[in-house]
Amino acid sequence: MRRFWFVPLTVAMALVIALPAAADKLPKPPKPSTSAPVAVSLNADPMWVHEAGDVIRYDVTVQNKSRDEVTVEIEWTEGTMPVTITEPRGVVAYDDLFSHTVTAADVAADIDIVGSVKVTYDGGEVTAETSTVMDPIDPCNFDALIGGAACIWKPPTTGEWTVSFTPSFTQEDPPPNKPTRMMLTMRDGVPGNWCTLENGEGGIVEERWLPKSSTSIDLYVYLPDGDGECLLGGHGVCTEPDCYFVVGNPLSFYLYTSFNGTATLTQNL
Repeated sequence: MRRFWFVPLTVAMALVIALPAAADKLPKPPKPSTSAPVAVSLNADPMWVHEAGDVIRYDVTVQNKSRDEVTVEIEWTEGTMPVTITEPRGVVAYDDLFSHTVTAADVAADIDIVGSVKVTYDGGEVTAETSTVMDPIDPCNFDALIGGAACIWKPPTTGEWTVSFTPSFTQEDPPPNKPTRMMLTMRDGVPGNWCTLENGEGGIVEERWLPKSSTSIDLYVYLPDGDGECLLGGHGVCTEPDCYFVVGNPLSFYLYTSFNGTATLTQNL
């Protein structure tokens, strides 16, 4: 009789012990998705600014990550705009959607300028930001140009100009006693596009220079009106549209010399 009751009791205990384990294997309900249905990116041009009046332009791209139509609102510091993306996984892009003009306070602060954008959707929001380097550059003093640095020149008129540069030296900075490399350039920004003549020449002088045989160097440049974009892109000989830098201020041009010196500027009529 003892064996008769022992076997059923053992089986029953095994079933009781197994029940919680079986319950643990039941499928769990799926968690609700917390992923935003849209994504946003922000791009700034130019990526370097140098003076009050430079304009930073912002491009905004919004992507629909869902499989349904989505309606959002793009918001920036000074405005908003509703957008509906009908295509699943679709993308909308807006060039120069908004801008920021550099102020004297921005220059005095001398810190990167941060632009931001917010996209609001039903149930949440996503944001993006980007920074532009604030790199203050002083106006040109043609009676005392500093070598190894750029300066800003605002010409009274556009067109063709000749920059005649004469190096100057001191006891602390004596002239070289053998040929050395001299560089003299004019661009529409830093970085920027070369201010070449319309025939493609000029914009830069980069050559071996002997002080005893030459007292001045002439640089020939063409300064355009309108958008202030010089004729040759800043990526070597490339002339495709994506070879050109965006101009922050169409009224400003940048002179660079590798030596201290003085310069006279003559308009070629």
